[in-house]
Amino acid sequence: MKRSKFIFPILLTLISCNSLIYASELPTNINNTQVIPAATYEDNTFFPVRILNDLLGHKLSWDPATKSTVLQSADLTVALSVNNTEILVNQVPVTLSKAPKLIDNVLYAPAEFWSKVFNLHVSLQDNEFILTPTEESTIPPNKTETPKPEETEKPVQQTILPLFEGSNTYYTGQQLIIRLDENPSTGYVWQVTFPEGLQVISDHFVPNKPEVADSPGEHSWVIKATKDGTYTMEFKKLRPSTPDSVIDTKTFKLKAKPTTALQN
Repeated sequence: MKRSKFIFPILLTLISCNSLIYASELPTNINNTQVIPAATYEDNTFFPVRILNDLLGHKLSWDPATKSTVLQSADLTVALSVNNTEILVNQVPVTLSKAPKLIDNVLYAPAEFWSKVFNLHVSLQDNEFILTPTEESTIPPNKTETPKPEETEKPVQQTILPLFEGSNTYYTGQQLIIRLDENPSTGYVWQVTFPEGLQVISDHFVPNKPEVADSPGEHSWVIKATKDGTYTMEFKKLRPSTPDSVIDTKTFKLKAKPTTALQN
């Protein structure tokens, strides 16, 4: 990967000039597996995550158990997983119209991923990647998300607030995040069944040190109440194959109040 590190300073310069970025003589294999520079699936173009990520100079960690990866730099952390349209960008959920794919044990992400996260349009010419900085995404909006402009401006939809162990009171529709320390390499993970009325927006594990194998990290869930009421969530740390192997439990309680209470 020395070649990638050498190219990276050039890439940064060209980005600042809003010019085309040419990355030639790219590696064509990962772990002795031949890599297809681009793959087409359902009329969408997918590009190999590791190769483009190395060119951008970010660190990358791969979790084969969950088939997820984390890209990390000084000011950016991106978590994505196979067949999941939900990704996390600095802990903020972002939805893709197409999920990342695992092709011949190599992770590929759609062109939309590079546009939304890095503001880059990716194309291929004569087996060379061409990355073009974009001021705004050229990807059409997700058809499942058509909020009105005034709705996207409501703080309750844009701000993610912490949910703490014990009792919590928030407004219905407020996005909330639960964070728990976890180390999947020990075989023990947190499991929970969310009650009806709670919507899970994202569910991700991010290692503390992506560059270190079997690094402990943080498991986070972003949720929201879809209707008023009181909810109890009991998290159990156990081995998934052995339900009675619980070594720890944590209980979170949420009272979701009607948003009309804001006006009272």
